[in-house]
Amino acid sequence: MAKRKSAKPAPITLALLALIFLATLSCTPPPTRGIPSTKKPLPSPTPAAVPPATPRPAVPFALGIEYGSPGLAALYAPLGIEWVKLWPAQVRWGDVEPTPGQFEWQKVDRTVGEYQKAGFRHMNLCLTGAGSPCTPADPSCFDRYAEYARQVVERYDGDGQDDMPGLRDPIHLYCLEAEFTGYWPYSAEDYVRLGQAVYPVVHRADSQAQVMLVAILVGDVFDGNPSPDEVTRRLNTSQPHIRKSVAEIRTLLDHPELFDIVDLHSLADYSEIPPTVAWLRAEMARRGYDRPIWIGDAFSMSPLMGFGLETCETGPGRARAFYPATEETRCQAAELIRAYREKSHPQHEEAVAWVRAEAARGLVKKVVVAAGEGLAGINVGNMDDWNLPLMGLAAYQGMADVFLAMGSRQPRPAYDSLGMLAQRIEGFSAVERMAGLPEGVWAYRFNVSGRPLLVAWYDPPGIPWPGEIEPSLGVSLPWEEGSARVTPIVTREGEGPSPGQVVRVESGYLAVDLGRTPLFVETAGP
Repeated sequence: MAKRKSAKPAPITLALLALIFLATLSCTPPPTRGIPSTKKPLPSPTPAAVPPATPRPAVPFALGIEYGSPGLAALYAPLGIEWVKLWPAQVRWGDVEPTPGQFEWQKVDRTVGEYQKAGFRHMNLCLTGAGSPCTPADPSCFDRYAEYARQVVERYDGDGQDDMPGLRDPIHLYCLEAEFTGYWPYSAEDYVRLGQAVYPVVHRADSQAQVMLVAILVGDVFDGNPSPDEVTRRLNTSQPHIRKSVAEIRTLLDHPELFDIVDLHSLADYSEIPPTVAWLRAEMARRGYDRPIWIGDAFSMSPLMGFGLETCETGPGRARAFYPATEETRCQAAELIRAYREKSHPQHEEAVAWVRAEAARGLVKKVVVAAGEGLAGINVGNMDDWNLPLMGLAAYQGMADVFLAMGSRQPRPAYDSLGMLAQRIEGFSAVERMAGLPEGVWAYRFNVSGRPLLVAWYDPPGIPWPGEIEPSLGVSLPWEEGSARVTPIVTREGEGPSPGQVVRVESGYLAVDLGRTPLFVETAGP
């Protein structure tokens, strides 16, 4: 399901690359005509009901963007977001220390400086052994890796000793390796041994440093918010081309002395967040500890298909469907992806508009649900397209059209919608999911500087494909004031944020029609 341009580390394993390469040599997608339409109710698993999250302290909640690449800081600065996660490739061991004992800081310093000058005061850097001839899992390399980590932390901790020239704000948040998938092609035990060597060194270099556990990816387990029995079945099903085994993930969680924050990657539909977070918290509770959870990498929407060729057919080398797409609707998903990619496709423009609307909706939903689950933060992306094949719609979730060589930077609906959300929830002190609402309704109540803010949408099972009717449901939401301003997020190219509509409230309830596009409900006055 994941990602990256050629200059950035690939998220899939070498085994999967070999499998896809062989499949590509022998198979090509069959010709199809148009995007098939389903006129009857779409077959789809019904997600289990999600109980309301327990209200949790919401401060601080870090809303960040990713991945910070050179040349994009000025484009995203107007959003007013202060957190950014730089590409792991920016801080690769092999680039920072190309020769033993010789450290090269120009590339990292330049990117850090660019984003700090643009107003990004907080950063997340990833320590990764990529590019080094010294294997991170080799005990004989641990001391060298620890020294590389110490040098990076010392460079950006802002303590006045060996700091980056012109450093404006200290950096205290570090992930130790990028993701517990093909990014870390070694065992959980190897990672634990590396952590034992590196974690104390990082904290000695910077007493305020926070180390994130290598990111956990279990999207296949909680995709579509399945029933408890189905979760158990999936946990026990090996998926080596997607993630490490659950036994290995549990080995990592056995060692809370090696991390300050649990890093979770959310690359599927937003509905995976509540059950995944509940599982992680239960695993920590069994071990007698608690750690903050941070979504360190989030696609704005489901890729619909991933990890193979996006075809109607199933079999070796073919992609699997990701909720809200299913194996029953994989043909529609495959054709939609094809229509998006091929500019000559008769439904290309329709597919592009649909995907960009979905990305805007999904991005807002992920941030709101992450906040509602009491997470420490979330980094949402992407800042640009990655244009990689075999990853479904994951390749096309950039919040802007970015063509740096041509100087072109055109925001998409997801960009505007993120700005609307960031402005509204900045500094919120509490958030909870509202209970007692119809199935399929997601509604969250924020307290922002003493004023209420609701973010709500209706998302029944299934997916309306391009050209199909969007679902809607009339609901009554509790609202104490006599009127409210109701504003939808941006879902159309060039539309820009709406001023919203003032609606009268009757008997303490606001009547509103909800659809899959999130609505903001806020005080109507200035």
